[in-house]
Amino acid sequence: MLAGVPAWAQIVIGNGGGLGEMQIIYFHQNLGSYLKPCLSAGACGLTDSDRAELAEIVNHEASEQLVPVEFVTTSLGASPFSTAREWGAKIQMYSPALYTADGTPQDAGEIGALLLASRWAHANQSKTLEQIYSLSRSIFVGMNFSKRSKQLLAAPGFLAIHNFNFQLNTQSSQAVFIEDEKNSYDVSPLIQLALPCGEFGSWTFSNWRGESGSSNAIFIADAHNRCSPGNHYILSVSVVFDRAGLLRPETAQARIKAGF
Repeated sequence: MLAGVPAWAQIVIGNGGGLGEMQIIYFHQNLGSYLKPCLSAGACGLTDSDRAELAEIVNHEASEQLVPVEFVTTSLGASPFSTAREWGAKIQMYSPALYTADGTPQDAGEIGALLLASRWAHANQSKTLEQIYSLSRSIFVGMNFSKRSKQLLAAPGFLAIHNFNFQLNTQSSQAVFIEDEKNSYDVSPLIQLALPCGEFGSWTFSNWRGESGSSNAIFIADAHNRCSPGNHYILSVSVVFDRAGLLRPETAQARIKAGF
């Protein structure tokens, strides 16, 4: 099966494609799935009023997703993000806050909590940002995160693919990004279009590898899913890059075929 890149592929991270920024973009598009288990009475240690605000965040998710997160490297003051206290307001995120002192990304739970806090600021105009961040961290504590990455060493510039896996509140999901020296692109929906059955999050991708030609890169992984027990598939994601080694996302394609 073959799929080409639709408009969503232009969701990019324009500061070098850091792993912390990729996770913010992922949570920006998928936050609600992690919050819904907390909407049940007594769940996640929330008060009734906090739970009502969380329900508002979930209900406004579709419209909030339409406003991209803007990453900045200039300090925003005491807070790692800046946004107006109203629905649909632009969110600015201070990129250095997504990383530890040695340059590795913060825990996925911390990054998820940061994105939730920026949305919670839209739902409540009276809580301080410190109160909102504390609540957000209490929800995302215990998130499990793993990452598989493959860099194409033969490419003219930096080219890599990253497969993220997240688990929180019985919710498991994943995302796949391709990255060059300047931007990262979420290709998860592209892969979903190519799959023969099941939802994207229910597939397991392993043994990532790749190859690079003079103007294109191909990333390959073994693929398995319970919807097709006993069958082994091969996933490939191909994309053209320019003379500078930068990806041309409009050329990306995903294919999946039965393995042997």
